[in-house]
Amino acid sequence: MVIPLGSKFILALREDEERRIRIMNDLERRVKRLELIMLNEAENKIASLKDEQAGSAEAERINAMLPIEEIINKRANAAHTVGVH
Repeated sequence: MVIPLGSKFILALREDEERRIRIMNDLERRVKRLELIMLNEAENKIASLKDEQAGSAEAERINAMLPIEEIINKRANAAHTVGVH
């Protein structure tokens, strides 16, 4: 049996694909957010073991204004720089 591919069917396929892309983007954003939360918790735990002054409110306010990707990149670069020395 042959199913004709009319414009409505093709449009529905495109809309479905766009919806899937939006869902994937949303999931990726959520995963990045969870990674950031876990990174913050780990950094705070390590810092609290070294110094009771860890995790100042000022640093948290600055981080809240940056996009997740920028924060992760800055911290990855800082970690790489520290690891190189």
